[in-house]
Amino acid sequence: MHKELDVPYKNFVKIKEQFVQRLKENTIDQNSFKPSNGEWSNLEVFEHIQIAEDGILDFFKRFPPSASQYQVKWLDKLKDFGLSKLYKSAYKVKVPIKSLDPKGNKKLEDLIKESNQAANELQSILIEFPIEKLNYSVFKHPVAGGMSMKAVIKFWENHVLHHNHQLDRIAANKNYPSAVDRNI
Repeated sequence: MHKELDVPYKNFVKIKEQFVQRLKENTIDQNSFKPSNGEWSNLEVFEHIQIAEDGILDFFKRFPPSASQYQVKWLDKLKDFGLSKLYKSAYKVKVPIKSLDPKGNKKLEDLIKESNQAANELQSILIEFPIEKLNYSVFKHPVAGGMSMKAVIKFWENHVLHHNHQLDRIAANKNYPSAVDRNI
């Protein structure tokens, strides 16, 4: 894997591992708690992240990144920059596509398996990714538009960071369950 992709990939993996560890340290009640009707639980936040990552990987199966023929446009780079800044903030953001909403029926251990599988699948794609395509658009984000491979990896990282803020909001709720028994 080229170093321009290896460093962001390792950063993403580290951030994701910290996110998962945080959920592992919670009780089942804490991970299932919803602050109010229509809001997500910690597990649903994790499920949403996995739906987004799996959607990008499915896109890559239909449109292999190495076959991309279009360079990222400057406007897409600008939109990606704005999205990155937004995702690093604690600002609430609506899901851009309804299909990214969680179903709410996944267990932590299943989500961890899916997360590891997605990271391994991305790593395989990155190992094979041709260096000459670094500035080519490999994915079209519904808000940011065309993204390079490096931008996709940074999106995955920033997406997890953004949802860490959501976990903070959930844990700050006055009705959030106290820690009694841990997940195993």
